[in-house]
Amino acid sequence: MKVNQEMAASPAVLAETKHLGQLLSRLRIARGVHQSEAATRAGLSRNTAYRIEKGDPGVAIGQVVRYLEAFAP
Repeated sequence: MKVNQEMAASPAVLAETKHLGQLLSRLRIARGVHQSEAATRAGLSRNTAYRIEKGDPGVAIGQVVRYLEAFAP
């Protein structure tokens, strides 16, 4: 059975993941990298990149790190 991560996570965790997503988005934009380009470099789908930047707590930490390394090695 699939678990809805937003329902399972505490409000503090949701706030932190949303903040992390905002920071990643700002950094990517400051580096002049398009979201789809960063996703491709990281070996992720554009949808996963979108979920990371929106602060989805269900995204694996390894995917977040790969995404970050795609535009801020």
